[in-house]
Amino acid sequence: MLSLGVFLGFYCSFLGVAKIAEFPDHQGLKNVVFIENATLFLNGRAVHRRYFFDIYEVSLFLKDLQKNPEDIIQSSELKFARMKFLRDLKAEDLKDGFSSSFNDNCLDICEILKSDVERFLTFIPDMAEDTVIEFIFYPDKTRVLASDNRELVIQSSVFSKVLLRSWLGASPPSERFKKELLGLSTH
Repeated sequence: MLSLGVFLGFYCSFLGVAKIAEFPDHQGLKNVVFIENATLFLNGRAVHRRYFFDIYEVSLFLKDLQKNPEDIIQSSELKFARMKFLRDLKAEDLKDGFSSSFNDNCLDICEILKSDVERFLTFIPDMAEDTVIEFIFYPDKTRVLASDNRELVIQSSVFSKVLLRSWLGASPPSERFKKELLGLSTH
């Protein structure tokens, strides 16, 4: 007998929809997603903290679980990330954080990415607690889906690598954050 997850995966692929089907684990947390004919598994979940405050949580889903950050960044496999905000955050503060993170992690390609980064930063609204931004990383583009049903597509494989590098590169929000996204123990 087919499990509900397998059935929905086939159903979504049959219809050709880009809907994201999710299934919770025993704690109610999503650990599997189905996107466009692909089953992606939770690689890691990390919370970005500033002082004593939880700011946002990122869940990273991959086709094959990985512990090496560069392998994740360079992979052409479909990837999915969900960024859930754990408190209200003004767009300007979020834009400053992303901008700083892009600059810290773009290596020698900052100038090439300038217009894509500007488009992305313009897309970012004020975020209320429990709102979500989702990222679908394709080999040649990144789809950014906002809670208010807006969508941004950035046609660049380089942009997706720098966005992933902002969480998994040399200058992540914190080393603990990076390890948690990689599914490594932080104890």
